[in-house]
Formats: sequence, structure tokens, C-alpha cells
Amino acid sequence: MTVKNEPVGNAITEAKKKQRANRLNSIRHCIENGVIKDFQGVFAIIRRTNLAPDLYMAPYTLRRKAEDPGQFTVYELLRFAELLNTPYNTMSAFVIQCLSNSRKSPQSNKLRDEKQDQTH
Repeated sequence: MTVKNEPVGNAITEAKKKQRANRLNSIRHCIENGVIKDFQGVFAIIRRTNLAPDLYMAPYTLRRKAEDPGQFTVYELLRFAELLNTPYNTMSAFVIQCLSNSRKSPQSNKLRDEKQDQTH
């Protein structure tokens, strides 16, 4: 029977925590600097299944809300902003940008139709 070496286990756990913190920090910087334009950019850095529990939602729910960002509640955006250690205004601006880029969003379709009507 082998005995698990605790210091090595702790080192691995600490390394994983540091890697996760670096990923979240990278997402924060990319969102603040406008590098990431949608949630697919977020999911390219950290997997949806790893991010969803921190936002207190299932991965399927996070995917559905990422496809239509208008479904995010204020409270969910607050949790996301807190997780990334960024102001709420930054997260809400990111979601609004995602909404304007999203073609599935009814609000986005309505805004696009209004713009087309104004040009004719």
C-alpha cells in the first residue's frame, strides 16, 4: 500500500489554483481591453464546465445564456464581475457588446431591424 505524499498533493493543488487565477486574470484583462468580443473568447481561455459552478449555474445554463446574453440577470453579472475582480459596469458593457453581436437575441434583431428601417 502506498501512502500519498501530502506536500506533493498540496503543491499540485496550489499549482492548479494559481493556474486558475491566471486564467481568470487573463479573462479580466481581455474583457477590460476589448480583446474578447463574446463568450466564445471566454470559453477559449477557461472551459464552460469549470466556470459554471463558480457562477452557481449548470454548464448547460451558462451555454444557453452565453448564446443569448440578454438572459443574464443582474445578480449573475455581479457574481461574474466578482469572480473576475472587475467592476460591474465592465461586465454589463461586455454583455451589451455580446448582445449587439448576437444574432439569436430578439433584442439584437429588433435593433438591427430598426437601423435598417431608418436607412430606407
